[in-house]
Amino acid sequence: MNNDQLEHYKVPPLDIAVRLVGIGPPLIMFHGAEGDHRIYDNLQDALGSSVTAVSFDQRDCGRTEYTGLAQPYTLKDVAYDAVRLMDVLGYRKAHVLGNSIGGILAQLMACHWPERVDRLVLGLTWPADERLPDLNPEGLAKRAEYSAMGEAGLRPMAELMSSADYVSAHPEILKELAELSSGQEAEARERRMAALSVPSLADPGSIPHKTLVIGGEDDQMVPVDVTRQLASKIPLSEFKVLKGAGHLAARQYPGELASMIADFLNA
Repeated sequence: MNNDQLEHYKVPPLDIAVRLVGIGPPLIMFHGAEGDHRIYDNLQDALGSSVTAVSFDQRDCGRTEYTGLAQPYTLKDVAYDAVRLMDVLGYRKAHVLGNSIGGILAQLMACHWPERVDRLVLGLTWPADERLPDLNPEGLAKRAEYSAMGEAGLRPMAELMSSADYVSAHPEILKELAELSSGQEAEARERRMAALSVPSLADPGSIPHKTLVIGGEDDQMVPVDVTRQLASKIPLSEFKVLKGAGHLAARQYPGELASMIADFLNA
């Protein structure tokens, strides 16, 4: 993972760092709670020319910076940042993808700005009108435990987010996850955590778009039954399971995930 190929776009009060890959219809990509656009690097490359994959660093993440005074915000504000980024890029409408908390942001965008969304891809996420701690308290407890361990918790955290076999076969993931979680200033992290802690106001049942919901077969953070529950709430949805995938599906199986997404968007 790196920060090569980044472009910057003024979306007041932000200077948004964006990575654009491909030449097809636009696909806006929301990353998860911690980290930045880099989690999608391999997936963007695997999507090739089937879409113009637009990944970006959200507020208080990665290389996106404030051009004005930083203020408290909500997840709805972060979703609206993507709408305004589309305006700057000249996209009237775009496909929208979100994994994990990015899936909540994608649901918010679909509910509040439905006219800007073409098709929707929701991966490894849960219904926006519910709370993940209520749906998977054991997984969240493990995540909190490993996070509190600092460097000693890095490997068990990586195994929780993917699998022990994957980490053994790809030890570089430890460095990549450490880089994704480092460098965030305390004030930025506090603003981000405050936004994440407020329940989102979006009803998946009101989403009018054709939607692909993807569950990770071995996801320990958002169990596959939770993603299946989300799919059951969205009227025009289809549900697929990515075999062997944990919560880091975009990093573990970018080729398989890209094929699944491209087939749906091009149907």
